[in-house]
Amino acid sequence: MEPFTQLSALAVPMDESNLDTDQICPARLIKTLTVADNPDAYFHDRRIDQAGRPIPGFILNDGDFAGAGIIVAARNFGVGSSRQAAVFALQAAGFRVVVAESFGDIFYNNALKSGLLCIRLGEAVGAALRASLHDCKGKRTRIDLPAQVITGPDGATYPFEIGALRKTCLIEGLDDLALTDRHAAEIDQFEQHYWAGPGTRREEGEREMDNTKIETDVVVVGAGNAATCAALSARENGAEVVMLEAAPKELRGGNSTFTGGMLRFVYNGMEDLEPLIPDLTETEKRDIIMDTYTEGQFFDDMGRLTQYRCDPDLTEIMIRQSRETAAWMISKGVRLQLTLGNHAFKVDGKFRFWGGLACQIWGGGQGLIQALHDRAEKEGIQVLYETPALSLMQGDAGVTGVLARGEGKTIQVHAKSTILACGGFESNAEMRTRYLGPNWDLAKVRGTQFNTGRGIQMALDLGAMATGHWSGAHAVAWDRNAPPFGDLAVGDSFQKHNFPFCVYINAEGERFVDEGANFHTYTYAKYGREVLAQTGLFAWQVFDQKITHLLREDYRIRQITKAEANTFEELAPKLEGVDGRQFLETIKQYNDAPRTDVAFDPNILDGLATQGLGIDKTNWANILDKPPYHAYGVTCGVTFTFGGLKITTDAEIVDTIGRPIPNLYGAGELVGGLYYHNYASGSGLTSGAVFGRIAGRNAAAGAKG
Repeated sequence: MEPFTQLSALAVPMDESNLDTDQICPARLIKTLTVADNPDAYFHDRRIDQAGRPIPGFILNDGDFAGAGIIVAARNFGVGSSRQAAVFALQAAGFRVVVAESFGDIFYNNALKSGLLCIRLGEAVGAALRASLHDCKGKRTRIDLPAQVITGPDGATYPFEIGALRKTCLIEGLDDLALTDRHAAEIDQFEQHYWAGPGTRREEGEREMDNTKIETDVVVVGAGNAATCAALSARENGAEVVMLEAAPKELRGGNSTFTGGMLRFVYNGMEDLEPLIPDLTETEKRDIIMDTYTEGQFFDDMGRLTQYRCDPDLTEIMIRQSRETAAWMISKGVRLQLTLGNHAFKVDGKFRFWGGLACQIWGGGQGLIQALHDRAEKEGIQVLYETPALSLMQGDAGVTGVLARGEGKTIQVHAKSTILACGGFESNAEMRTRYLGPNWDLAKVRGTQFNTGRGIQMALDLGAMATGHWSGAHAVAWDRNAPPFGDLAVGDSFQKHNFPFCVYINAEGERFVDEGANFHTYTYAKYGREVLAQTGLFAWQVFDQKITHLLREDYRIRQITKAEANTFEELAPKLEGVDGRQFLETIKQYNDAPRTDVAFDPNILDGLATQGLGIDKTNWANILDKPPYHAYGVTCGVTFTFGGLKITTDAEIVDTIGRPIPNLYGAGELVGGLYYHNYASGSGLTSGAVFGRIAGRNAAAGAKG
């Protein structure tokens, strides 16, 4: 494998998302799995028509980028089938580096093992780099792997992360075989030692471990955001920590892995955000209008959205410690970026943020969990995978640990403090139906299949107090044909959150909600319930071309339920399950309704409202008149349940008369009392991190005390 240290080359911007391996290297062109036999295969069907002529308009046919050695793409580069030839095709065409917001996991690993450097950049940073490539054609981009920095053609710099092992292999030109050969002596020594027999090994002082009994200071049940923050906090405060995760390693992290990574916290303008996002470019700073999101605004949002039922003490702790906790997460390896495009639209050349959500985590939920677990591994925190907790152990002095099941054996984890942070009961169809009501067993689950409510039930069996909105849940518009549980290859992209700009149609062909009641951050978590309440448990979001540029990438994935037509008469029969005649009447009434005389503006509650309809649309009520029209079929996707366990402000789980249960703490989605009826986007990760950190700190103090 050719060593890689630095590269100065032209970089080609590919602004599309979901460039899969079949586009990179069509299957019919694969001859053998070698670079030499694929000199013209790269993006063949995108570059060349059936007559063998270059296809005009495709970026790789632009002469300004001829001879490029770097690709800078958008999201999900290399998704699809596990095709090693896709990597070889790019290398045969002279590409040494691919930069993208995210990659297909198999492509990413195949590329690094084959000497093709893959670099992940966040959405906003990647967009800025691609924009500079469009503006500075003919100028070179520089990749410095040892320094882990990209220098764009305009001189802007973009730091990036890469695993230490893969970095070393690329710099030294080591493929997997060469890396193994480097350790031949150690391998030989191990084999000689192993085949010496068990008696010899025991004589040298080794002993067989009794892995059915484990002793530690703190045991954490769960491995998501709240759980890992709790573990890191306990370790930071001097405790030995063991984590129990029901899922296998590749599915670890609970719902946190499936989130978009939005993080809601208090800030008083750009000056508060710059220290948290040190790689903000001058271009980004120049093109942003950043308002404040004060403690008062956060309190107002929590009160209004929960109908003023949220626990005041827990809410105060979460809000007042939100920014401090975000900085603490960064100190543990988490990185933030601006939510450009999702929570800020560009109007008159400026991005203006709305809804109190300025930041999200690099790499979304998967990036969050990777960063936290990388730090946990460095801190020596042991994680037992495929080891679900069964029950709590208790003695006269309180909880003494957890009984779990792993590798076919019952395991006793004896701990001085126990932290429950293993999610709600949204993955449990029986509990959803029992507590949320009819048809909730038919809802899709947006995230993990492992949040079965076991942690909550373990504590209730011990006498813990139940609290919160047990008949409530965070539920969103989710693709109608999505799988029953979340798919990490797609992440959160089955969600369809641009409904404020649509006309929402049910099976009867009628509108059923005020689509523009507020920014989606304040309504998306309750409108899933509204969709579930419709006949057939589905609805269609209908748009015209005027707002296509505002739609999130979630509307452009391959796994989508979509209909499109040039007229509403042509669209009606394509809306599966909908009364077409009433649909046409509903659209006519909507388009003919009188409107307030204001301009459409997606960055504010613009007041562009209909008047006189049975359900008026109060903002963003554009007339649908620019074809082709497109519609997206959705159902209900449940994220997490609101009911849970009562905790103190020190994250202690309390019993039915309000006394803390000794040595037992709770954090994350199994905590009740914060959310009723609705939810403020991004506050779940904040709550999990804040109370996870508190739980870990106090659990460690209790273990040492």
